[in-house]
Amino acid sequence: MSYLKGEETLPPELLAEIQKYVQGALVYIPRPPKERMAWGHKNGARRQLDERDQAIREAKQAGKTINELADDYALSPDAIRKILYRKKPLMAVEQERIGQGMRSDLAAIRTGAA
Repeated sequence: MSYLKGEETLPPELLAEIQKYVQGALVYIPRPPKERMAWGHKNGARRQLDERDQAIREAKQAGKTINELADDYALSPDAIRKILYRKKPLMAVEQERIGQGMRSDLAAIRTGAA
């Protein structure tokens, strides 16, 4: 995330309006919910973890024990169990949550609650 100068980025009227509330401070302006990226999607970390988790599942099916997997991947046996018993990769779960958030935003707009 980079910082932008308000006077270079915002129209003068909007800058004046924001200055009524905040002066000389950093203000974070989040992305709209529709454009929000889930954790790890931008840098590929989520994909790497999903691939690791899939490799753990395959190794378990090939006969490795939970303790062997924990040693191989430097995770606790409990963490290995969570990975093995999770039904969907986390990337799919996060995408569903984002989609549900957008659907609830749309429902609020339709009902006039927004």
